[in-house]
This record gives sequence, C-alpha cells and structure tokens, in this order.
Amino acid sequence: RRAVEYVDNGFGPVVVEPLRDLLERGEAITMKAQGASERWALRRWLWSLRGRQASFWLPTWGRELQLRAAMTSGSTLMRVAPFAELAAYVGRAILLEMPSGLRFRMINAALVDGADHRLTLSSSLGEPVASGTKAHFLTLVRSDADRVEIRHGAVASEVTLPVVEVLE
Repeated sequence: RRAVEYVDNGFGPVVVEPLRDLLERGEAITMKAQGASERWALRRWLWSLRGRQASFWLPTWGRELQLRAAMTSGSTLMRVAPFAELAAYVGRAILLEMPSGLRFRMINAALVDGADHRLTLSSSLGEPVASGTKAHFLTLVRSDADRVEIRHGAVASEVTLPVVEVLE
C-alpha cells in the first residue's frame, strides 16, 4: 500500500498522486502590495501559480556566497569563501544583487582555488561585479496550498503563502 493524495484543481478530473518519500523543506512567505497596480499584479501572480501546480525560484536571502574578488564584465569565474562541499555548488541557481538590478545564474562547476572556491557560472553578467555584491542561493518551491486569502487593508494588501521545496 502507498499513501496517496487526491488533487482536484477544478479544471479536469481528480488526479491521484503518490505522497513523496523525500524530506520536504517548507516555509511561509508573506507578500505585501500597496496601490491598485501592485495589488492587481499580486493577484495575477498568485493566480498564475494554479494552486500547487507551478513552481518558482525563491531566494534564501542568506548571502551564502561571499565574493573574495571582483569579477570583470565578461568573466564567468567567481571566487567565493568556502561554504559547502564542491559537489553541493554544481547545478545550484544563484541570485546576485547588482546595482542595475537582480541577476540570476546557474553554477556549472566548482574547484578549490587555494583557500577559496572558484565557481563557474552559466554565463557572464555583462557588467563588473564588486567583491561586496550580495549573492544568495535560489530554491525551487511551489505553493503548499490550493487556496490562499488576501487580507486587504486601507493602505496595503497582504498574503501569506506556505511553500514547499521541490525537485527540478
């Protein structure tokens, strides 16, 4: 016998899915929106998730990657302070907080470079990266609820969304 979950998304037949047998990391995120356009954008984004069906990348905001040296605009090599085993870096998505905006990349390879780790990114960032740039890991998550409630206030709307980590 296997534990199963019945999923009814309201757009077709009820689907029977086996419950996962891997460790799930979950958390709750709270989002706020002020003004009519931001509120509407939040509603559209929540609707696009289709309950538990769509996944999205969520930053850890932990600044796990501490850059040890600046990068040139065409470089794909990033020197960081050791944070994890080399194999744990490969295939991970990262977020860099650049002055011109957020940049997303994948880590393709990792090597030991003296006391540091040297990571190879999927592509260059197109602009110089200062050594103090904040860099975070990204985690692929999906909503862990089929229904969420938006709390509307006089100034802003707020929603708390439970999420669970998923495999790619």
